[in-house]
Amino acid sequence: MCDLAEGLKLCTCEGETLDDPDWVLERRDDSIPPDHRRGRALIPRYTDAEQSCLALVIAKLDDGSCFDFDYTPRDGDVLILRHETKRYRFRFAGQAWELDDSTSLTGWRAQMVREKTGRRALTDGATR
Repeated sequence: MCDLAEGLKLCTCEGETLDDPDWVLERRDDSIPPDHRRGRALIPRYTDAEQSCLALVIAKLDDGSCFDFDYTPRDGDVLILRHETKRYRFRFAGQAWELDDSTSLTGWRAQMVREKTGRRALTDGATR
C-alpha cells in the first residue's frame, strides 16, 4: 500500500461489476435518520509504519488527482480503502482529508450512501 512512487490512482472501472471493491466513496444522506446505538466500540489503532503510510495516502487525497473522475469533496465525505485484509477510513473535514476515528456506534455513519466504488491502480497502470 505504501509504494506510492507512481501515485495513488482510484479507478472506477466503468462497466465492471465489482463485488468486493478496493475502495468505496460515501456521502452523507441527511434524509436518512442517524442511528444512535449504545455499546462498546473498538477504536482503531495503527502501527508507526501504518501511520506513515496513511499520512502518504492522505497527502495524495489532498492533492486531488487520485480519482479517475471529476470529484470535489464535500465536508463529511468518507473514503474506505481496502488493503489486503484491512479497511482504512478517511473523512473529508473542513478543507482536508483525515483519518476517520469514528466507530460503528457513531450515529451519522448510518446516513452514509455509496457514491462510487472501484479498484486501486497498480504501479504498472493495471488494476487489481
